[in-house]
Amino acid sequence: MLVLTLVAGAGLVGVLTARAATAKAVDVHRADRQDFRESVGKLMYGYFGTAFAALQEHTGAGYSLRPKDPADIVRLHQLVDNSLFFREGAVLTDLSGNVLSEVLYRNQPVPPISDPGYAPMVRELMAGRPGMSGVLSASGDRKLLALALPVKQGDVNAGLLLGFIRMDKTGPTKQFLEKLRLGPNVHLYSVDTRGVISGSTLDADIGRPAPTKRAVALANAGNAGLVTDTRNGTDYVDAFAPIGICGLSVVIDEPSSDFLGPIQTGGTQVQVSLIVLLVLAAAVVSVLHHRRQLALQQLADQALHDPLTGLPNRILFRSRLDASLTPSSMPPGGVALLFCDLDGFKQVNDGYGHAAGDDLLVAVGARLRGCVRDSDLVARIGGDEFTVLLDGGADTPEQTARRADEVARRVVDCLGAPIDVGLGRPPLRIGVSIGVCVLGPSDVDRGGVPDVLKLADDAMYRAKSRRQGPERAVVTA
Repeated sequence: MLVLTLVAGAGLVGVLTARAATAKAVDVHRADRQDFRESVGKLMYGYFGTAFAALQEHTGAGYSLRPKDPADIVRLHQLVDNSLFFREGAVLTDLSGNVLSEVLYRNQPVPPISDPGYAPMVRELMAGRPGMSGVLSASGDRKLLALALPVKQGDVNAGLLLGFIRMDKTGPTKQFLEKLRLGPNVHLYSVDTRGVISGSTLDADIGRPAPTKRAVALANAGNAGLVTDTRNGTDYVDAFAPIGICGLSVVIDEPSSDFLGPIQTGGTQVQVSLIVLLVLAAAVVSVLHHRRQLALQQLADQALHDPLTGLPNRILFRSRLDASLTPSSMPPGGVALLFCDLDGFKQVNDGYGHAAGDDLLVAVGARLRGCVRDSDLVARIGGDEFTVLLDGGADTPEQTARRADEVARRVVDCLGAPIDVGLGRPPLRIGVSIGVCVLGPSDVDRGGVPDVLKLADDAMYRAKSRRQGPERAVVTA
């Protein structure tokens, strides 16, 4: 009788322990999904933020806004040909939406401004914010998003610059989403303010109303979290949050049976075979935690690096630059920034195709890394533009300035050598225009940090126009 009591007591303790272990595993899995949703949201914010930054660089290009002005069309070609995002085209309009000039992919038209998909974009622009459309259905069975920023003449908004991103099939957004590791029944959506899916891991979802209405409503109200939902007799778990740009939300939609089923089934088996399933439960939690760490690391790497060259992208470069310019972090030798813009890259794309252009950019990135120290940072910030951030270390600012000039000359010589782009193509030659800006500790102690990137960019354009080698920017208080 005593033995039976002990066995029954041990069994009861085992069942209670199994249930507690199952509840703990569920909590860990829910926390993992929250972390994954947060990382995806930050990644999508960085993706669209980088696209807007690329568009912003071209709003100050000095557009005349005259209908079909040849110089405006050349500037639009530069935006489309050199952009990772706007390969589908770019359009200049007046403030009423009338098209002034356009450059379109294979001359395929984009939807007219009367398309209702532009409504969210117009609403954001009228509120003084960057504009993003809803999904636009274009010829060739394409699903597009339009990003828009005002073009100024003087201090007055005089027109709009629109860039078009393809969201399905071969577009950069689809390629970006395909890199996320999701289960076969997990759907990831970006949803606009109308509740329409603007980006998805499945092309068929794009342009349809999001089925996750409750999650979208909560995200539109500024909330983030997990919510359960029942649709067509099936229970779902939705992780949701506002992305923080143009009213977009991110939703990760998964059937409850896939989300919690394996853990709950494991809990039932634990009650039948306590010892075996306690080991399995520990293994499940360990695997989930390991997958979470791998997924977060992979997402962080994708968010901060250029997918083509593997170099740091604009986001990581800007973060490192800002950190270097704080008085407490600046080394005694200061920092130097080289802004490099390739000369003749458009001709390579036009004459040999985008594949050759991509191979050339990869080779340029590798050569730039070979011109600097391990402590220096080489980044691709968009199109054919690269930056090099030199750490002055224990040197004096004067020594850093001399090293910046030496590195600039080395880059010119290195990129001037023929570059093999493979596939039987002849080696290519390319030029580079470089703007240099050097800052010492005394420059940031004067009460205001100069815009180093703009100074180096301006110096680069002077170098490009004079064609007499790298140009140095002058830093003033």
